[in-house]
Amino acid sequence: MIRASVARAAKLAPLENARVKPERRVLIIGAGLAGLSVAKELTARGFKVLVVEKTEAAGGMLRRHYLMLPGPHPTEDFLAKLLDDLERSSNMEFMFGAEVTSVAGETGAYEVAVRDRSGKELKITAGAIVVATGAEEFMPVGLFSFNGNDVVTQTMFESLLRKGLNPVIRSIAMIQCAGGRSEKVPYCSRICCMTAIKNALWVKEQKPTVDVSILFRDLYTGGPIQERDIRTAAEKGIKFFRYEKNHPPVVRREDEGGTAPILRIVVNDILSKARKELECNLVVLSNPLVPTQDSRSLSSIVGLPVDRYGFMIDHYVRVKPSHFVEKGVFVCGNAHFPLSPYECKIHAFGTASRIANLLLQDELKGNAIYSEVDQTKCIACGHCETVCPYGAIKVIQDDKGKKARSFPVNCLGCGTCAAGCPMQAISMRHFTDEQINSQIAVVAS
Repeated sequence: MIRASVARAAKLAPLENARVKPERRVLIIGAGLAGLSVAKELTARGFKVLVVEKTEAAGGMLRRHYLMLPGPHPTEDFLAKLLDDLERSSNMEFMFGAEVTSVAGETGAYEVAVRDRSGKELKITAGAIVVATGAEEFMPVGLFSFNGNDVVTQTMFESLLRKGLNPVIRSIAMIQCAGGRSEKVPYCSRICCMTAIKNALWVKEQKPTVDVSILFRDLYTGGPIQERDIRTAAEKGIKFFRYEKNHPPVVRREDEGGTAPILRIVVNDILSKARKELECNLVVLSNPLVPTQDSRSLSSIVGLPVDRYGFMIDHYVRVKPSHFVEKGVFVCGNAHFPLSPYECKIHAFGTASRIANLLLQDELKGNAIYSEVDQTKCIACGHCETVCPYGAIKVIQDDKGKKARSFPVNCLGCGTCAAGCPMQAISMRHFTDEQINSQIAVVAS
């Protein structure tokens, strides 16, 4: 073994760390609360920021809500001030009706292709990328007689609150876990319970005579403020009924011809151990948030893994929260997992701080051990790109043709690409074929 190590040492060459001068510009995908909050923090620190939004307006799901959580505070006022602050910044730029189609390069020097609303593809250089595409509602079609009129979602209900609650409505029932913690959506969406409490309290404050009931499986509270709100709700006369998963409430329409619809709800209440019948004029379903339809395709573009539900995940969620596989790509807000607006802002502050810490360096230093591609041997089969767990090697089309290219700053030197290359076109610095073969020759002799 000693002779083999000496033989390899004779073939070693000096190593230098990979280095790149970071571009102090950040591209943010998504103009919802999380994306806008990151943009505000970064522009205030002097970074150039480009926000790419596929719709024609900023705000995301925040535009469809009337009240903030925790709150209640009108979302319109908050969003208007946030957008006004951003529009005043000379470092801020928006692209609406646009989509990211490809990402190449490495941390500090990404080349991003963006297709604008006219179909023209633009090349954008950025030092870091933030994915803040949010989430979307799971529509509870077929659940609890949902029809969008007298049985609505919490978001639809907030639209009614914005216009002013119909005076003929005397009783409201809210049903939790309308689609969540089920076969279709196995996880708890976290914010549904507190959204219901928030809206129920608002109704009681504006119209104290309206009867409000909340039917729940479990109540999720994410802190002392939320615990306080539940106690306040009970003190204000909001009624709570707990049902079992296997015995959900049954909603029936009794009368649809009068001035106000009459719906009857039958629920087996665990708390009182009795069968209850409730009569109401409006049923509000607390439905979960799910990943956007394009979350998986976008994750493959930016080089990040997704969990089994479709949310983009941390590399080591326990020991390195907010550290993602691609060092220069960050996920913020509901694209990561359902968060309240308050949590989205906290997540945005952390993301902006990490980006600033990364891009304010004079140069980014990678490992001294990284992969190198022999362009004369490469056939652009793409196997290396498929097996690389860090997105550090990609097949690139340039003026000279299509070849694999290694991005040293992102490479951790694991050697997976070199081991799997069918043409032996990839070698690892400090572990070249010549060095390894010299060891084998000594051992074999």
